[in-house]
Amino acid sequence: MKKTDIRILTAVLGVACALSPRLAHAQNTSGPAIAPSAGTSDQITALQKFIVEESQSTSANNLMQNSRPVDSVYFDGMNALDIPRSVTILDPESMKQYGIEGFEDLDKAGANLTKPFTFGISGAPFIRGEFAGAYIDGMRRLYNANDTPVSFGSMESMDIVKGPAPAQYGPTNAGGYVNLIPKTPYFDQFRGSVDFTYGSYNSFKTQVDVGGPELFLGDPMAYRISITDQQSDSYYNAVKDNYISIYAAMKIKLNNALKFTTGTEYFNYHSNENAGWNRTTQDLIDHGNYIYGNMDPNTTSGAYQGFVNESQITSQVDIAFNTGYNPNLAIVVPAADFQAKFGHPDGPNGTYVSNMTAAAMTPIYYQGALYGYKYTPQYFALGGSVFTKKISGNQVLSDPSDFANSHTFLWFGDLADTISPDTTFTAKTYFERVETQKISSYGFAEFSSSYIIEEKLILDHKLTWLGMPVDLSFGGEADYASVVELSDFSVEPFNRRDVTNPVIVPQSVVIVGPQDGWIAGNGDVSQLLQFALFGQSEIKLAPALTLFTGVRAEDATFNIGTPEQLANKSVGKEGTRRFANFSGSPVLKLTDSISLYGNAQVGTVFNPSNDGGVNSGPDNFNQAQLYEGGLKFNLLGGKLFVTTDYYDWSKVSLADTPAGEQADNEKAKGAELEFSWKTTPFLTLTGSYGAEQVVYRGEMPFTTTPFTEEDVALYSGSIEYGPFGQTAQGSRYTGNPKGLRSGFPEENANLFALVDLTHGFGLGVGPTYLSGFWNDEEHTLHVPSAVVWNGNLFYRTKRLELFLRFTNFTNEKYYSGSSFADTMLMTEAPPMEESIGVRLKF
Repeated sequence: MKKTDIRILTAVLGVACALSPRLAHAQNTSGPAIAPSAGTSDQITALQKFIVEESQSTSANNLMQNSRPVDSVYFDGMNALDIPRSVTILDPESMKQYGIEGFEDLDKAGANLTKPFTFGISGAPFIRGEFAGAYIDGMRRLYNANDTPVSFGSMESMDIVKGPAPAQYGPTNAGGYVNLIPKTPYFDQFRGSVDFTYGSYNSFKTQVDVGGPELFLGDPMAYRISITDQQSDSYYNAVKDNYISIYAAMKIKLNNALKFTTGTEYFNYHSNENAGWNRTTQDLIDHGNYIYGNMDPNTTSGAYQGFVNESQITSQVDIAFNTGYNPNLAIVVPAADFQAKFGHPDGPNGTYVSNMTAAAMTPIYYQGALYGYKYTPQYFALGGSVFTKKISGNQVLSDPSDFANSHTFLWFGDLADTISPDTTFTAKTYFERVETQKISSYGFAEFSSSYIIEEKLILDHKLTWLGMPVDLSFGGEADYASVVELSDFSVEPFNRRDVTNPVIVPQSVVIVGPQDGWIAGNGDVSQLLQFALFGQSEIKLAPALTLFTGVRAEDATFNIGTPEQLANKSVGKEGTRRFANFSGSPVLKLTDSISLYGNAQVGTVFNPSNDGGVNSGPDNFNQAQLYEGGLKFNLLGGKLFVTTDYYDWSKVSLADTPAGEQADNEKAKGAELEFSWKTTPFLTLTGSYGAEQVVYRGEMPFTTTPFTEEDVALYSGSIEYGPFGQTAQGSRYTGNPKGLRSGFPEENANLFALVDLTHGFGLGVGPTYLSGFWNDEEHTLHVPSAVVWNGNLFYRTKRLELFLRFTNFTNEKYYSGSSFADTMLMTEAPPMEESIGVRLKF
């Protein structure tokens, strides 16, 4: 056990021991364990009533999709059958059984939740072919695609909602959103647990969780404290996954009508980016054959102390293709390997005479010794082939000196006032701050400092209108977000690094960020102030017909600039955007257990940048629309729940990519099926199937042309941002005339069986299917389909739980697509991983 874990356990267990005597009276809800002194009996009675009321609303904690009320869409406490949207519900038990430890794992849980790889850090979910928004307790979190992962240490369960957020949630991405449900205070009795998990690659995680009911200044209260510490290597070389999460929550009943709920988390994450494989070719994907060799060591300069001289690689690939071979960009094959194939040189200075193909290669000398042979176009013209090695998935573009660290602090508070049985007023406040620091030696550095403050006032009211029951929820919201993001990637030459070489040579390292004083102009500063009024209604038009409507009017004021403008207190770009959202969603109960629903939503979604959530102007607010229809079945007395739907969404903005194409002009369609079935008390089956397709309606976005094997050999020394495959308005790549968005499977399916055996034993097992897909927009690099099996064995008693997990236990070879540099990078998923967990409960 690491010293960090020992300190955490000692501190938290000390707190638990100190508190437990004070909580003894709350462990028995039928009466106090210790006779109360005069004047306290009313308080203890109020505490016992509080315990009974709040314990009824806790999570059901199983795999069934209809087992608990849903608060994450329109109104609190809704039945899943009555919600006119596709929603995937995850409770603590389903998250444990499926192995959901981050957004990258959601493809195990539901339909169309596949995700492209984002440098190994999953900061945002991916829903219906689109990076999606994240909320906690119904409040919008800072958006980032790969700045920092979202901590699950503060989360107990989650609801995954497909499509844009409804009126009271505010604008977020078109594909959908995830509402993270914080760990709920323990209302029933004082309880706690200590978890130890040890897994593959020296992964050690410790979690301590305690809480219970209490009297706080005479008022009934419940609290919960949860601390999670993980120290872990990973399958990928030089990539770690270390973090600590400290979370605390409290709910207090101030009087019969007033309740206050609050929670806070500090999340400290230490890792580094995983860019995956570079020098990607179809042969690499299919057979693991990697084109190896270093760059010419003579192309660096004294100013960079032997490291990459940026002037040597700023010649773009499109220029290289147009102007001819640039020797500074070609790979050098090690001399010993080249001579092993072509024999000993028979000419002067390491040259060949009798073998014309070998003679076409250029001998490279460094510090007086023969270093290797550099590829030339003539070598390939004479029939020469590239030198390859078999590569493993763990040999990725990473460096032990790299880091991607972040600190996240969040706080939420809800004050709910039950004015009458039909009216409740709620004030919700949220604050989040995120700071990140990244350096990757292949040529990338970033620093960001962001925070968001949100205040939302909601009035929920029930009434009867024209004889129809009506639920109303309306109010106002104010959000302020500030983002400072510095980045340094004026060059990003992924392919200079030979990942088969355990020694990272200087000519593949680019000095960036604080090491080089930051490159001027690479950075953004933004402030975004939003005011909104919203209203949501549920109208019972007839006993079998319900209509949900929503409207939101918003005013967004932004100020965009560079770090230099911020330092000089000057203004970059200012503006205001006003917009509205409208939705209508009917639900027709065909029977008490079958619902037919539709949903139409038109308005604006917020689509910030991937790095740090920078708002670059009004074009980040995309016009979007969603049309969805489906059926939901709640059969066999609630033991079988099925939802199926078809959807069509689109969005458009006027933002331009660096190449001048119009971005975010997309259209998507798809179908989904999800079910959960408790066949017997001992067997629960869950499953899903999703098919989706996303199409660029206008210009395709910024991308890079994929390299052939010869291109990799001749041009790996460059930045590789071009040539672009098309320039004319509305054009398409030859291999992709429809303009399909690539980088993720268009079909996915899951089947999972949970078997509860006798005497506390059980197992869970099932496959995940991922269809083959194109990794690049030009459709030249294809990733094969895969079936990945995951499973676990467990033993549970009242005080003990043992959990043995196996991930990808058939060692299926499969890949994650890329959301950036998709023609240059590819990541193979890990083979089988194992972990064993022990939970002690008290």
